[in-house]
Parts: sequence; C-alpha cells; structure tokens
Amino acid sequence: MSDQIFKTLVAEGIESALSIKQASGGREKVYSSISAKNLSNLDFRLGRQIHFCIDKDRSETGKKEALKAARKLRAKGIEVFIHEPKGEIPNNSKGIDFQDVHQDGQDGLEIIRMTILNSSISFDDILPDKLYRLSDVKEIETHWLCYPYFPQAKLIIVEGDPGIGKSTLCLKWVAELSQGLGFFGLEPIEPTIILLLCSEDGLEDTIKPRLNKAGGDHSRIFAYKAPMILNDEGREKLEELILATKCKLIVIDPLVSLLGGMDMNKANDVRCALNILIELADKYQVTIIALRHLVKGDRSKAIYRGIGSIDFTAACRSVLHVAKNPEKENSGVIFHIKSNLAPLGDAQGYDIVDGKIVWTGKSNIKMEDTMVDSHPKKSASLESAVTFLEEYLANGPALAQDIFADARAKDIKDKTLYRAK
Repeated sequence: MSDQIFKTLVAEGIESALSIKQASGGREKVYSSISAKNLSNLDFRLGRQIHFCIDKDRSETGKKEALKAARKLRAKGIEVFIHEPKGEIPNNSKGIDFQDVHQDGQDGLEIIRMTILNSSISFDDILPDKLYRLSDVKEIETHWLCYPYFPQAKLIIVEGDPGIGKSTLCLKWVAELSQGLGFFGLEPIEPTIILLLCSEDGLEDTIKPRLNKAGGDHSRIFAYKAPMILNDEGREKLEELILATKCKLIVIDPLVSLLGGMDMNKANDVRCALNILIELADKYQVTIIALRHLVKGDRSKAIYRGIGSIDFTAACRSVLHVAKNPEKENSGVIFHIKSNLAPLGDAQGYDIVDGKIVWTGKSNIKMEDTMVDSHPKKSASLESAVTFLEEYLANGPALAQDIFADARAKDIKDKTLYRAK
C-alpha cells in the first residue's frame, strides 16, 4: 500500500483488526473496540480522520454504534468514514466481518484493501437510521403467494368466529404451499417451508391429524410450541426460528397468543407488537398469516369486527374474513375485506367434508347475509307499524290512502309505515 492512507482505523473485533492490519501491509494504525457497543464510547485523540471498519450484521448494531460515535466526532471537527465487508450475509449466519473476508486468503486481503481504499462512505452521505432519500429508493414489484389475497413478505390477518374452521383452513393452505399447489385451486407456486406458531392446538392430537387429512410435504413444515411474546426477547427468538428453518411462511394461531398481557384496544401497544412482525417479514421476505377472532355482538362493517384495536387491520396489507355459508351446512365463505397492494379478490367458497377442506370456487354469497347480527333490532315505533299493517291487512288488500290515513290517526309516520312494509 502507499504511504499512510488512513489516520486511524477502528475495527469492532480483535480478529477483524488483525486482518485489516495484515491487508495494509502493517503500515496503518488499526485499533479494536472489542465490541460494537464500545464504538460510541471510545475517546479518540489519534488524528483528524477516523475510519470505522464495522461488521455487517443483520441487527446493524455496528452501523448504529458507528453513527453514534460519528456524531460525537463530527462535533469535534473530526472527519469520519464507515466501511463494512462486501457480500451477502449467509442464511445461517447473523453477520460477516473482515476476518471472514480474510479467510479467502490473498484474494480476501486484496478485497479488504480495496474496500477500505475505494468504498469508504463519508458520514456526510449517511442519513440517520430509517431516513431515506427517495431518489435512492428503487421500486420493486410485489410478489404473491396467491394474487390478490396473499402478498409475499407481508403481514396478513385471517379472522372469523371461533369454531368456524379457521385453523383447519390455514392448515389446508400450509399443506398446499408445502407441495407447491395454488391456494383455492388457483395457479401453482414453488414449494416452500412453513413455520407454525400454534399455541392452542396440540401437535399430536390436533395439528398432525389435520395435516394428514390436508396432505402436503410434512418435511417442509415446522411447529414451535414454547410460549412467545412480541417483545425484544420474542423478536430475537422468532428471528432465530426463521434462520433455523429457512421458512418463507409463518402461521400464527391465534395472534393473541403472542401479545401477552397487552391491552389489545390500545393502538400504540398493538403497533409496537405488529411492527416486530412487519419488520421481520420484510427483512427475511417471509409472509406472515395471523389468525384473529371476532368481537361478540354486532358491528355494521366487517372490517371493524376483529377483536381489539382497528390498528390490527390497519397494519396488515391484506385481511380475509371467514364466515359460515348461510345456505349450506358444513360450508364456508372467505371474503377479501382489505387489500393495500391489489384490488379486492372474489369471495371464495369451501366445503368441509370428513374434516377436509374442499374448494368450491368463486362464491356469490354476500357478506351481509353471513352476519347473523348485522340487522339492527326494530325500534318500538317500527314494531307498532308492523303490527298495525298485519292487523289492517288480515282480511285482505286495502287502498293505500286509507291505510296511511288510519296510520296517521294512530301517530304512525308515513316513513315508518314504508319501512314496515
């Protein structure tokens, strides 16, 4: 290398520091902070230019700590550059460092040298975490497990009353995906790996028998049974499971099992928990389907019927509502009630035959016909008008003008009488 290119180089680990020292031919001053957490706490009095050589890890801890240190140093007039290893992080690893690059021998040393010489990023060009310049953002196409119902790498809610077959329905999708069969009998997809987080049902007596009926490639299906809550510890555990299984679909049954003692009606609490799922879905390109029960009683619109805050629905990119078919026993309908990335899909029907889900194709059932409590109770005035009409017409037809006249005499308004018809 040429004479003294850098003033000060600081690596996270000792091994990375030694690799960088060797790549420089021993000419550069290279220090180790021992860990990423120490980067922002070091007292640098070693020159007017600092180069942080951080690890490239999924948590981005090194980058975050280097940025903290850079802000302090910039306030002192010190120029700061940040470098990280080139290449992708292996699926079974949390990150890579400069020692990993060094293990490629002379080629690795040359890559380290060129990375630090030519790929330095001035702190002036680095935006704060989660702040993006739109000119740097590349548009990407949405991919689908099943268009338009299941966008990949997004959070999706499937909701319905208890006992309606939501779990059996999801296991049908799991079985299909493990074999590469299209949902609802639609276009085939590539077989993939699925992770089940099913706290309510037993593996041996419920989930396995249902999967046996649904079919599928069970070697591609994993189930995790230990308790988990969507907090920092839960995030770490879920990330570990994703890396261990290499899954591309997670089914959470039910979603409430991951919320602990959270108040599900508080938007802030709901968002904090769901953001963990949303971020992991995006980071690992994993689709997450979460099952949710409905509230008791009536709400006029289906989109408001899910238990808890409306933020459950708002945070998801797609919501499916499962209901009984009012015209047929052991039959159901799946309604697409929310979609951010495509037009709403057609309602899809299914039968339950000997515990198996059988797709029946597009359904013409209207959602309002499946909502038992969707019609408001009649008011006292409407009840009076109905009774009046039944008694008035008990002996046969009558002239409308006579009916209205007699109704007015009984203080029944015209518009109420029209409704009573």
